[in-house]
Amino acid sequence: MSSPEAGSNAASGEEAGELRRDELSRRMFIGGLFGLPWLWIVHTFFWHGQQRAADQALLDSNEDARQPQQEEELINMKQREWVRRGRNAAVVAMTLWCGWIVVVQLFLKDILPNALYVRSEDYAERTGW
Repeated sequence: MSSPEAGSNAASGEEAGELRRDELSRRMFIGGLFGLPWLWIVHTFFWHGQQRAADQALLDSNEDARQPQQEEELINMKQREWVRRGRNAAVVAMTLWCGWIVVVQLFLKDILPNALYVRSEDYAERTGW
């Protein structure tokens, strides 16, 4: 007996073994939460590339009279929501990460060991540069 998820995949024109686009976007977002914020960035660029290609194909085919199905539009809306969440989370994560680097390198010199810095104070003596 087929599962309800497999039926919805078939209804959206995809094979039963593939994930729906909105489900894939949700999994990419959750993957980014597990310490892979670059996944959010890559997924955002990939999604925008797909949207650009789909828009160009629509313009080339001149099928502006074709209305998307309601289920397909719902999938697109959910996918757009997950991509937007991932993009916003990536901006926050990168801002916090860059801020942390600046704070550690500039203001925590006396607290943390020299090995943590990009260039320690005795670097010139050890290397001659």
